[in-house]
Amino acid sequence: MTTQHRQLILSGGIHHAFNQTSALLSPLGEQHGLATSIVVHPNAAFEALEEASVQLFVVNALFWEMEGSKYDEFRADWQFCVSLEQAACLDRFVARGGKLLGLHTASICFSDLPVWSRYLGGHWRWPESFHPPIEALSVNPTPAGEALGLTAFEIEDELYCSLHRDADALPLMTARNADGAEEVVVWRKEHGEARSAYSALGHDVTSVSQQISSGLLPTLYEWLLGGVSGAV
Repeated sequence: MTTQHRQLILSGGIHHAFNQTSALLSPLGEQHGLATSIVVHPNAAFEALEEASVQLFVVNALFWEMEGSKYDEFRADWQFCVSLEQAACLDRFVARGGKLLGLHTASICFSDLPVWSRYLGGHWRWPESFHPPIEALSVNPTPAGEALGLTAFEIEDELYCSLHRDADALPLMTARNADGAEEVVVWRKEHGEARSAYSALGHDVTSVSQQISSGLLPTLYEWLLGGVSGAV
């Protein structure tokens, strides 16, 4: 009996339409023969990472320590700290060649787990990182992005600024706003047989839809999953 490979999507958090944007990702996995499981709490996600059927772990969510008084009203429902066993689950997933995709707020997630940043290729740095309000952005491929077939597009989104990016996380796309500020917003990284990719874009349904229609997210899925078949 065969078991179908899956993409596991962690979805949920404050200030974003995660339910709607996560639903847009299911067809991208299906194009690679993957079923989709969407979970809405990190506890369920880390537990599921132990299952061999999970080939891709997508974080389209906002779960972190929530330090600071501005998050007081949300902390009881949305604060999350990673346990030692959950960290070990992530280590085992990567060690067996698992693939990771982070969207937008994934760089904020799991702020108490330094290895998450290393696997993802970077993270939001408190208090240095910031973003202006949603605005028009011009998104352009780097030479490495062009080599993957990525092309320029326009989008309305938040421009994440001053993220930490690991030296071995390869920039694929940059975004520039009307004021001329430019930031790396898409990168990829390899960890032996494991791979990860991150897009800092994706605040809302319009943004995620544009990343799909422009070919950005399909290309990241192809790079992550090109060698994965649909069954175990």
